[in-house]
Formats: sequence, C-alpha cells, structure tokens
Amino acid sequence: MAVCKFISSKASVKGALEYITQKEKTEAKLIGGKNCVPENAAEEFEAVKRMFGKSDGRQYYHIIQSFSPNDPVDFETAHELGMQLAAYFPQFQCVVATHKDRKHIHNHIVMNSVSFQNGRMFHQTAAQLEQVKVFVNQLCQQHGFSTTEAKASRRKWPEWKKKLRRLAIYAMLHSYNKAEFIRIMATQGYKVKWEDKYKYITFTTPEGNVCRNNKLFDERLLKENLERYFEQGGCFSLKAKDYQEYRPQPGEAFGGLSRLLDGLFGAPEQHYHQEHIHHSEKELKKMAAQGQKISRCETVTVDDQDEEYEQYHGFNLTM
Repeated sequence: MAVCKFISSKASVKGALEYITQKEKTEAKLIGGKNCVPENAAEEFEAVKRMFGKSDGRQYYHIIQSFSPNDPVDFETAHELGMQLAAYFPQFQCVVATHKDRKHIHNHIVMNSVSFQNGRMFHQTAAQLEQVKVFVNQLCQQHGFSTTEAKASRRKWPEWKKKLRRLAIYAMLHSYNKAEFIRIMATQGYKVKWEDKYKYITFTTPEGNVCRNNKLFDERLLKENLERYFEQGGCFSLKAKDYQEYRPQPGEAFGGLSRLLDGLFGAPEQHYHQEHIHHSEKELKKMAAQGQKISRCETVTVDDQDEEYEQYHGFNLTM
C-alpha cells in the first residue's frame, strides 16, 4: 500500500533537490529523473520557468510516496514505482529519490510547477487527483501489495466497507476484551492493527483493503470508546445490557457467523450511533456559504492533521 502526499512550495527548488538526494538518505542507483538530468535539475527547472515567464509563485511540488512496512517491497521495486508515478505527469520534469533511512520505504518526487511542453502551471482538481490514487493502487496490485481505501461518499460506500463495519460491530458486541475482538475479526480473515502508540485502529480486509476505524463513522468503533467498553468487561459488562438480544445463544457456534450477520444487520440504520464526521475548516466554510447545515445525526470535528506514515492508511492530497 502506498500513501501519497502532494506539497507545493514557493521556496527554492535547489534546496528541495539537495534534501532528497542526500547520501545519508539514499544512493545513486535510487535517484532518477523524468524529462531531466537529476544532477542539473535545478537549472533545468529554472530554464523552463524563464522560457515561459513564470519564475514567480509556486516553484515545485514535492510528492511523498510511502509504502507500508507490512508489504514485501524492496528499494529497487519502490524506486521503480516512484518512477512510474512520476511518468503519470508526462508534461512535467521530475526527480525521484528513494530513501532508505526510515523503517518504512518511501520515495520523494520533486516536480517542476511549470510544464516544459506548454508552460502551463501544474493544477488538478480534487477529482483528477483522486485518479492518481487509483493509478497508485493499480501499481500496487500489479506487485501484490495492499491498496489504499478508495474515497467514497458516505451515501455510496463500497460493499467491502459496509461488510467491515457490520463485522466490527458484531465482534464488539460479542467480545469481552481486545484480544477476543481481534480473534473474532481474524476468523473472517480480517487483520486488526491496534497499538497504544497510534490514535487509530486499522483494519485490513481479506481482499487487502485498508481502513481506519474513524472512517467507519460509528461512535462505538472509536478507539477510546472500545477501550472503555472493554475496561468494563465488554459484552459481559452491565454496559452491554442494551445489546443483550444480540449475544450468542447457548450452543451457537461461530460457524454460523454469516447467518447471524444477515439477521443482525438486516436494517443497519437501526443500530447506528450518532455519526461523527471529520471536516476541514475550509469545507465547513464552503458548506456555510452554500447554505448547507450539519445534520442533527452528526457531530463534527475540525481536523486537518495528518497521521504519521506508519499509521496513516488513507490517501491525502494537499495542494
């Protein structure tokens, strides 16, 4: 699974190129150029800007492509995927450097902000940038790596995500501690990454789709709520009395899980708690300008912070 971030800058491109090509972080065979020579890239970028009279403003875009430590990716393969991602922008010069100084392998791509073909400044809509994610997922699938979660409207979720939420709620209602929750998920082929040092719990489906618990939009599945629930005994606690009717009956085996799920979640809207939505400040202002209101079924957090590479399993494109 690769996570990509786009960062624009008005600073000198020379400093960015010097940073990504440091010998302490990479080596010569893991540095490559698209439509430019890495050693002369700063001068070549500037020459294109002068040619089209666009030396001011954004000087470059810095793309970071990080791979999950759980995927069997080596430095050479990661670098090739970085070069293929750079080739996705054929009209722009790029320098790609694969770093070896962290426990997660990652590429740095510095891209000129001005096209060498027509002088156009780099700009893509959110929808077009989402296609970059689709392209990266395709590259990962070709190499047998896990893929990142596709962005979807909460009104039109992919089926795998609906199934994940149903199973996570089922596992919660039938677990008395964290280990039992993880075990129930594992019986259906789901991996659960739940560590104290991370803010979120990360699920991996049998198909390789990755999703954080907060992206399931159910209060009960927030990490702090699950921890509090299990501290009080989970399904054996007094807090679980509201879910008494959903507990397994004597003699009922986990082999009937699929049948139980079908019966339990036939009308999922009846079981959802208040939805907790993360909005950016910019998004809230846009909603207000358009006269939109926050639903009474939602609580809102203004959250523009990114997770660290090892934990962030979404796809963030910031311009």
